Amino acid sequence: MEAIPSDNKATTAPDGGFNFLTPEAWKALLSGYSHVVLVANSEAVDLERLRSELPETALYVFFNKVYKVLDEPFVGHSMLVARSDVMGAHIVHRREAADVLRFFGGDDS
Repeated sequence: MEAIPSDNKATTAPDGGFNFLTPEAWKALLSGYSHVVLVANSEAVDLERLRSELPETALYVFFNKVYKVLDEPFVGHSMLVARSDVMGAHIVHRREAADVLRFFGGDDS
């Protein structure tokens, strides 16, 4: 995957949040994937159906408590988005990081 451009300066987003990546950086980060799938933390999610309907080039984006939708390590392109505040990631403070990270194998090449 190509290098992701970043200027390391946080800029204020229109919604009052912060942007740490430029639009070009986001494009570089996501352009290698055919689809970006946001996976809700709900037992109603049918991940097998989603995976059967989408190509292997899809990126699956998971949030915080992935153990609500995964019961085994996820194989494929994936990203974990963890909610945080000024103290850091919530999954770290709640000591859930190991429970969450066990569903991801690491290198996504």
